[in-house]
This record gives sequence, C-alpha cells and structure tokens, in this order.
Amino acid sequence: MRRYSYGIGALLGLLLPALMIVLIAARAEEMPRVVSVWPLLAALGTSVVTWWLQGLIYAVLARPQLKGLRVGDMFRVEMAGLFVALISPIRGAELPYKAYLLKRLNLSAGDGSNLVVTRVLLDAVVLTPAAMVALTLYSSALPEVQNPNLLLAGLAAVVLAAVTFLVSRRVRGRAGKRTSRLGGSGWQAKAGTKISGFLKDMHRSFASYWRPGHRATLLYAIALTTVYWVLRLSAGPLALMAVGWSGDWIPVVVAHVLLVSFVLPFAPTPG
Repeated sequence: MRRYSYGIGALLGLLLPALMIVLIAARAEEMPRVVSVWPLLAALGTSVVTWWLQGLIYAVLARPQLKGLRVGDMFRVEMAGLFVALISPIRGAELPYKAYLLKRLNLSAGDGSNLVVTRVLLDAVVLTPAAMVALTLYSSALPEVQNPNLLLAGLAAVVLAAVTFLVSRRVRGRAGKRTSRLGGSGWQAKAGTKISGFLKDMHRSFASYWRPGHRATLLYAIALTTVYWVLRLSAGPLALMAVGWSGDWIPVVVAHVLLVSFVLPFAPTPG
C-alpha cells in the first residue's frame, strides 16, 4: 500500500480541487468555462513543481544526516504525506506520518521530527514577512481587517516565538532537569528517559546545521522555500486567468498570503 500511496497522493492533489470546482459549480448552477488553456496548464505544472520543491527542501535539510541529496526519496515522502493530508479529517496528521517515513530512510526519530518541524518553521519565516508587508501596504483595501496593528503584533509575537525556539540552547538542559525530576522508578522514569533522549536527538540534529560544511543549509532551504511560495501563490491567478479573469494579480496574491498566514494555520480540519 505504501508503494501506491505516492501516486495516489499526487492524483488526489489534482482530483480533489477539480471535485470542489464541480461541487461549487453545481450549487451555482453554472459550470465555469475554460477560456484559455495555457494558464490552466501552467497552474497544473506549477503545482507539480511545488511538490518536487518540497522534496528538494527536505533533501537539503536532511543532507547533514544523509550525506547527500536524496531528492527522489524525499519526493516520495512528500507525496505520501500529501495523501494522508488529503484523506485525514484532522489538520496536520501528515506531519507525524512524514516523520515515520523519514525514519524508514535510516534517520532517527529525532532527525525526522527535526526535519518536519524545521520545514514548518521555514514556511513561517517566509510567510510572516510577506504577511506583514501585505497588511502594511494593503490594509486600507481590506475592509475585513478591522485592526491590522493587532494582527501585526500577533505576527511579531509568532516570529519571536519561532526565533526563540530555533536559537534555544537550553533544550538539553531542560530535558536533563525533567529526567532528574522523574528519576524515581517505574514507567515515569522510563518515559522521562525516552523524552529526554528524543529532545536531545532533535537538538543534536538541529545543531548539525552549524557544523562546518553545513552552515549554509538553512539559507539554501529558506531560498528554496521562497521559490516554493512564489510558485504556489501564482497558481491562484493562473487558475482565474483560465476562466477569463484579467485583473490585477496583487490583490489575489495578498488574499492568498493572508489566508495561509492567518486562517489555515488555525483551522482544525484541512477544509
């Protein structure tokens, strides 16, 4: 089943949006007509490229542990994760599954979890400045945004929390203190030891990005994540152009940035 989940994930990624279009058109009693084919093909091609970029980003992040770029393996992990994300009723269910698949590539649980968490934080690093710029420049054109300053403050708090998490050097010390507090006997001591070992493994994995020869890893990953979001945000205007829309791209891209920055991260379900 795992072998077929890669292709099924890619197929669902294409079929489910098409199904949503059909359902919306059925309720509106009008099917959108494709006026121009090339924007639709460009949007589909962009989606495929973004999936491949996801695998490339994971491969770059895993390079300190795997000693090479295994883009094909990481692409398959991304497709399997996409399959789980599209069929799961709970948002984020694909993240532990990706960590599990990464473990099958001879990565430890800490290494796999670090890759998944770092990939999520890379999105925050790229999207947060974009959302702040969008709110600053276009808040007057968005009547739904009642208090942009409050949103900006919330974004700043998120950035501060992410930076604090990334640069924290005290994870190992805190884990050791937890272990000493749970150092009695029985299942609590065993659980404390496992948690401590897992956190130390994650800390070691993240610290490997600062080893000689791998210090540019995060810079490469941020650059690739930026390209990923540029392509992903262009898919919306291209799809609209396919049905005859010829307006300005900027409001559509701004709306998409605010959607993925403020709405989707807090949605309990993928829909």
